[in-house]
Amino acid sequence: MDVDLKLEADYKITEQDYVNAMRLNNRMTKKGAFIFGFLTSLFLLFSISGSGAIQFISIGGAAGIILVLVFGQVIISFIARSNYREYKTIQESMRVGLRDDGIEFSTPDGGGLMRWEKIFKWRQNEKYLLIYPMPRLYYVIPKKIEESGFHVPTLISALREKVGSES
Repeated sequence: MDVDLKLEADYKITEQDYVNAMRLNNRMTKKGAFIFGFLTSLFLLFSISGSGAIQFISIGGAAGIILVLVFGQVIISFIARSNYREYKTIQESMRVGLRDDGIEFSTPDGGGLMRWEKIFKWRQNEKYLLIYPMPRLYYVIPKKIEESGFHVPTLISALREKVGSES
């Protein structure tokens, strides 16, 4: 790593950050999108060409899939806001540091090093990085930490090199 780059930063997760991170976490994968698209197409095909009960069930299935996708985002936002307000630790200041052997996270109550080989997966969008030690547990790193000088592209490069492609 280039020693001239800043590779530590303090940050706080806002309620909106938490909501947006949960949306990123729940973002559909390409495989999931294919399955949803295939099932919706199948239901729509049967609703047009089917008869009686098959047509009725197919219309209900297609409508159900569409409702899950649309209202899922609303429900996720509601749950995330509620969780954020109850989860006091996520509201505290955090520190992230990039090390040769992993990513160090710390809070006023403690911290630790997440070694590269222990990272299950990672994903990102234009505003956040999510680092997963397990399938449903993730650390949120807002990319706005660049404002404090942290070099996010170095972290992303390290993740690609040490962990693999984002999921």
